[in-house]
Amino acid sequence: MVLGGGTLDEAASASAPAAEAAEIDDAPTAYNLEMMESILQRLQPNDRHQIRDMISDRGRMSGALGVACLLFWWVAVHMGGDSLDDPDLPISLIGDFRFYQLSLVVPALILVATIMLSMGREKGQASTSNAGGVLAVLAIFFIIEPLGRMTLQGD
Repeated sequence: MVLGGGTLDEAASASAPAAEAAEIDDAPTAYNLEMMESILQRLQPNDRHQIRDMISDRGRMSGALGVACLLFWWVAVHMGGDSLDDPDLPISLIGDFRFYQLSLVVPALILVATIMLSMGREKGQASTSNAGGVLAVLAIFFIIEPLGRMTLQGD
């Protein structure tokens, strides 16, 4: 069929078998329809792209908050010392990193976090955004930890 040479009925009949096959494989279940309706009522998105952005934002925030809680527990409870200048505290609270190693680890974490956050936003996957949020908070922790130790302990 040449562009503009056929009728609309011919085009519709040619694409009908493909559409029927897609409906059989991709038919949403009653649970999925109920979940979609619940999301639309609660979040009230303007369009499909805003839903992906919302999923990405919530995934990133949940990952960041989860790892922030874990880091707070690790620093305050598990690795906490008797005093501020406790000599038993390790140089780094997560791993035995020196400056050279951190200068390699932090950019790598930031690069992977950026890739994961971008992929999660484009695909609308909360788990990918969640992992990106975790890596971003770890990178921020590795940046802030030496500055905090320098300020508080004078190292």
